[in-house]
Formats: sequence, C-alpha cells, structure tokens
Amino acid sequence: MKYIIFIALLLLNFNTSNVYADADNTEIVSGYYDMSLVIAYNKKSRKISGYYEDFSGWDNSTNRPRFECSFYLEGIYEGSDLIKIRSWYPQEDLNDEDIISGVLKLSDQKDKLYIKLDGEHGACSNVQNFTDGFVGFELEGHGRDWKDIRFVKSEKTYFYSKPSKQYKADSYVIRNDVLKVIKRKYDWSYIEYMNKYSGRIYRAWVKNDDLYDFE
Repeated sequence: MKYIIFIALLLLNFNTSNVYADADNTEIVSGYYDMSLVIAYNKKSRKISGYYEDFSGWDNSTNRPRFECSFYLEGIYEGSDLIKIRSWYPQEDLNDEDIISGVLKLSDQKDKLYIKLDGEHGACSNVQNFTDGFVGFELEGHGRDWKDIRFVKSEKTYFYSKPSKQYKADSYVIRNDVLKVIKRKYDWSYIEYMNKYSGRIYRAWVKNDDLYDFE
C-alpha cells in the first residue's frame, strides 16, 4: 500500500530537493514523512497538525494486519526546536484520558523530525514504540499548501466542485478518512485527499460540519 502512495507522489512531481526554496524560512514543512506520518503546518497560526498510521504483522485468517498504530497530533510552533504536542485518536466522545502529551523535535537537516510521547496509543507498542525515545521521520513528499489535517466525522461526506450545495459531486469520503485542508471559506474547506488503496488524489470542497474540529 505504501508503494502505491509513493508512486503517486512521484507522478505528481513532489520534488523534495527544492522543498525549502519557497518555504519562507519556516522550519516546518508540510508533507509525507516516511509514508506513515502526514504533517501540515499553518504559517499564519503557527499550528502544526498531523496523523500517524502504521501496521505490523499479518493475520492470514482475517487477511489484515495484526496490529495497528494510529493517532492525530497537534501543537503550536513557538520558535523552539522542541514543540509540545497533544495526540489522540479522533472520536466523538473525546475525554482527557484519551489525550497523550509529547514532543515533536525539529532537525537541523530540515527534512527530518522526531516524535516522542508520554504514553502509548492502543497497540502502538507492537508497531512503533514512541515512549522509549524519539522516533525519527524523513520527508518523502512535499504538500506545499496544506494548512491543517482533519478527519471525516460523518458516515459519508460528498465532494463539491465549488463551495455550494448545488455543485455536489459523486465522489465521497467516509468516517475517519484523513483530509489535508488547503483553505477555508465560510462553512467550507478546500481539501486534498489521497485514496490509500489506489493512490488517486482528489481536490475538492467539503462541508466543515462533516469534519472533526479539534480546536
């Protein structure tokens, strides 16, 4: 599955060799890191948001991975290489005990970052241990205009070609699909979505009410 996504990035000419040429001297770059971490950075609000997802093992009886590790993260960049973050799995009834604090560390190499958490989410210790030390990630694909990471909370969320109900398309996403927000306009968000099975990338408008809003 990761290979499909990687090929799609190449076809879209996500060139990381010049990734900082237009980064306005910002230390954080939106994009795919090691294909398991998606990061978005909003220069105006200085907010960083992201989503980690990876798997380990394989169960032949279910034809699915045995273990899954996934969580959302967010924090505010205040000029330090160490950014305090909060992390949790997106859900309707989010409680304080569901939130795990941690640190996102920037690298002098600019195309790497590191994450360490104060606790583990679910079965994450069977996939990647984030508590024993910083886990490194390397930039593999640049999302030039991503401002935020959001998740679908509705059972089904349709795409729109313009921010108006009359421009509804046939394509849609489902609950907990990951969207990269490019811009917002009133009650709408213009997003980018990559189908993790086909590698196809969509850009469309969606209703804000259909998304989790963690702020």
